[in-house]
Amino acid sequence: MRKVRAWSLAGVLAGICVCAAMPAFAAEPLSLAGEWRLQLDPENRGLTENWPARPFAETVTLPGSLDQNGKGTPDTEPHRSYLSRKVTYTGAAWYQRSIEIPQDWQSLPVEVFLERCHWETRLWVDGVEAGMRDSLCAPHVYPLPPLTPGPHILCLRVDNSMKYPVGVNAHSVTEHTQTNWNGVVGRMEMRTLPPVEIVSVRVFPEAAAQRVRAGVVLRNLMDHPFDVRLSGEVGAARGQAQARVAPKSDQTVELEVPLDGAPALWDEFHPKLHELVVRTVANHGSAAREDTRRVSFGFRDIAADGMQLTLNGNPHFLRGTLECCIFPLTGYPPTDAAYWDKIMSTVRRWGLNHLRFHSWCPPEAAFTAADAAGITFQVETPVWTDLGKFPDLDQFIRDESDRILEAYGNHPSFAMLAVGNEPSGPDKEVFLNDIVPHWQKKDPRRLYTTCSGWPELPVSDYHVLPERNRIPYRIHGRPVVPSTDTDYVKVMEGATGPVVSHELGQWCVYPSYEEIPKYTGALEPRNLIGFRESLRRNGMPDLAVPFSRASGRLQLLMYKADMEAVLRTPGAGGYQLLALHDFPGQGSALEGFLDAFWDDKGAVSAGEFRRFTCETVPLLRVGKFVWTAGETLTARAEIAHFGEKPLKNAKPGWMIRDAQGQAVAEGAWEPRDIPLGNGTALGDLSWPLAGVTAPGRYTISVVLEGTPYLNQWSVWVYPPAAPQEAPEGVTLASEWSRDVEKKLKRGGTVLLCPEVIAPMRRVRSAFEPIFWNTQWFPGQNRQLGILCDPAHPALAAFPTDGHTDWQWWELLDKSQFVRLDDFPEGFLPLVQGIDDWNKNRKLGAVFEAKVGKGRLLVCTLDIAKDLDKRPAAAALRRSLLAYAGSDAFAPKHEVKPDVFRRVFAQGTSSVVRIEADSAASGFAPENAVDGDPDTIWHTPFSDETVPYPHELRIQYAREMKLAGLKVLPRQDVANAYIGRYEVYTAPDGRHWKGPVAEGEFPAGKAPQTVKFAAPVKTSWIKFVALSSAAGDNFAAVAELEPLPAK
Repeated sequence: MRKVRAWSLAGVLAGICVCAAMPAFAAEPLSLAGEWRLQLDPENRGLTENWPARPFAETVTLPGSLDQNGKGTPDTEPHRSYLSRKVTYTGAAWYQRSIEIPQDWQSLPVEVFLERCHWETRLWVDGVEAGMRDSLCAPHVYPLPPLTPGPHILCLRVDNSMKYPVGVNAHSVTEHTQTNWNGVVGRMEMRTLPPVEIVSVRVFPEAAAQRVRAGVVLRNLMDHPFDVRLSGEVGAARGQAQARVAPKSDQTVELEVPLDGAPALWDEFHPKLHELVVRTVANHGSAAREDTRRVSFGFRDIAADGMQLTLNGNPHFLRGTLECCIFPLTGYPPTDAAYWDKIMSTVRRWGLNHLRFHSWCPPEAAFTAADAAGITFQVETPVWTDLGKFPDLDQFIRDESDRILEAYGNHPSFAMLAVGNEPSGPDKEVFLNDIVPHWQKKDPRRLYTTCSGWPELPVSDYHVLPERNRIPYRIHGRPVVPSTDTDYVKVMEGATGPVVSHELGQWCVYPSYEEIPKYTGALEPRNLIGFRESLRRNGMPDLAVPFSRASGRLQLLMYKADMEAVLRTPGAGGYQLLALHDFPGQGSALEGFLDAFWDDKGAVSAGEFRRFTCETVPLLRVGKFVWTAGETLTARAEIAHFGEKPLKNAKPGWMIRDAQGQAVAEGAWEPRDIPLGNGTALGDLSWPLAGVTAPGRYTISVVLEGTPYLNQWSVWVYPPAAPQEAPEGVTLASEWSRDVEKKLKRGGTVLLCPEVIAPMRRVRSAFEPIFWNTQWFPGQNRQLGILCDPAHPALAAFPTDGHTDWQWWELLDKSQFVRLDDFPEGFLPLVQGIDDWNKNRKLGAVFEAKVGKGRLLVCTLDIAKDLDKRPAAAALRRSLLAYAGSDAFAPKHEVKPDVFRRVFAQGTSSVVRIEADSAASGFAPENAVDGDPDTIWHTPFSDETVPYPHELRIQYAREMKLAGLKVLPRQDVANAYIGRYEVYTAPDGRHWKGPVAEGEFPAGKAPQTVKFAAPVKTSWIKFVALSSAAGDNFAAVAELEPLPAK
């Protein structure tokens, strides 16, 4: 059932609210750009002390911000969570300038137009107040009575205080993106008004009816009525209307322009724009006054047909990314065409067709650029906060949304509107159930939803959700599976409208410090500078670019998996990525392929990316990426096609190439017509692997012959698993021991695969990279993949590029690295973990050293267990053993045995096992014993909350005599603090004794000591959290350590 709202133009026009407008004028506008006098008012005394009547001494240039003019309090803090302002100021700032009214403006009403202000403005002319405006999204427009020719003084008060609680993280005001700037940007001008002006033109294109209808709001500024003739022109087509406008009043007139034939439509392939020219002639007696308005528009019909979005009646799929008000040079949104043209052309070049503006609305230039590029927008009011809680805020949102619709509603790119991001508040649904129908009735030219993220309410035309049916609608939050045979069909079950994946991706990449010199404007990258300095202090400055490039390839892998899973889901509405470009705030979320300036970082090309982001994407369902010789690789191909029209007699085919680019298998499927939509089957492929060169990496391509549409996936083929004994002269060890030391001292060769790493040296990891960042989401046992030299002989039998790919999954999933802090200067591992940029630790997965007279090769990844089920692990083991037994094994760096004793120490407190009653995803119980205070065990939250009590059960390597425990609460945010607790011991993990201690912790971050009544010998500890000290249902522990008895 197609969700189309029945409407009439008369009904829509009846509810018009006349807001900011941009009419054309006969007289040349008077520019207000240039030098203004300034007085800051941090104590807010200007209103009571009548500052509009006094001269100001300082000067600034407008349009611009206080930051750009260097006015405010110097800020020298080395902010690590976001870009840094050079100066800051919050409060009222008074701007003043003299103007000269021309003689030919005599007796004409005038208007002051300020394109974008932050935030509230109040205007005085010659000491007389003209009003107040407080939009964050639309121009501030002040109508004024006629001014006498000659000099006058304008005084503008701009106050960037938080007038309404829109949310400190709302991108309209937050320091994490555009900054809470003070000033006026864009067009600033004063202009005359005709006696009867065209205040607003709302264009309603109707392609099927071959006509254009418009609601024209006329305003009579005079004390007598006017008879007005209206004409409308769309190319050669004409339409007329008449009206009589009463004195000092507004009147809405319906104007219709019939077309001669079917008009060209607007979409991403042919963004055809038309222009409606509205002219008025207002007569009073023998006097006639004219006004003209030109409005660009497109014939674009966006709708919901069941779960399918449609554009002009065709299935439509959103391939979007977020724009979070990130403008490092200015600290506010640019209003010039060139900047927005760059953004739109970049979005299209990378294969996307949609932008979501997270909790803000862009200026006019953005809509104009998107109109020309065929890109649709989801705009949001400037909030990320509680809804239905603050009456003033709720009214501000209603007013602001009306202003947005009025100012930008004619743009075909303006296809969707939401209140904001991820709302909170117990009454949010009451508010949302009211405002969405208000929009739908007021302006049916676009689709509306409640908010991005949640809630899913029937009133919405579509939904933007991170999950449904308690199932994540993205990879984050679910186990990473090395397969392309996944989709979100179960997520879609029961959906009543199109469902778009919310903030898909958020996979991080190592910083690109090459962008630092670009910060020549209002904001400084002190966060990036600090991260770079940390890398230098840790002895790896030359690895910055390799880290960025290698981690960028893993990032590409994860985004590709995320997007293709949505594309494989029949009826999916699309995705909104977070994001194509970096988000430099909220902890420095470096999750983009482009930097904060929308420039390429160098790891991934637009051409490679658009293979799976453009309008037509071949897809492959293959159950795994790692195979063994002797198996038969089977897969099913399908296609998602949201192009301009169905494809007739398409010729799909496939090819498999080896690492040298030579074709080893190929095939073609029957030519077929491919309809618009996704889930269209292309055919099966089968590739017998007997006789295939193994080990080897192979690339499967699915193509449409004669088109640019091609997609690729890598697979790996390994020899069947076989017993792998160490070569003669090589000792294979699972722990650092005296025997290992003796062998090395005597000149032996050892491959060490340690089962135990000292807690303070062990770093747990995973295959997938960091999500968003660890400042914002601490406790992630993730890094950014690996860096290696694929030509190194240690990897000769393990085909790899220099970065993580899917064959590494079974090695890196739930894996461990070792910190190499104690190793000699210049020491680098053969396979290195790329650490979180906040820490920049040197992490080793495979490394070598001279120890005494011997040679030592270490692999911290698991290459010992279940090798019959883990072909890649078996292959790495085989490769390392062969290397260890070869003459090529010649370590350069000598490392003393005592270093390895510390790194691989097996103290009595070494943890063998830790279990918990429950744990949130990404916050495993192992975090409580990893020696890292920044990682935490946390019980489930959100909809999965588990009530108290909670418990941790820990088994140590040996029986110990303990006097108590040390418990470190979480060190980041103030929740999940444990109150009452009990401690039990057991010899076997089953027969618990005690409690041997009980008590209550205070809320807070301070370390806590639990003392037993008497020393206890045990190898098992059970720590039971009975209640919360923070008034919530969560429990968290950063570290839990045994306290040995003296």
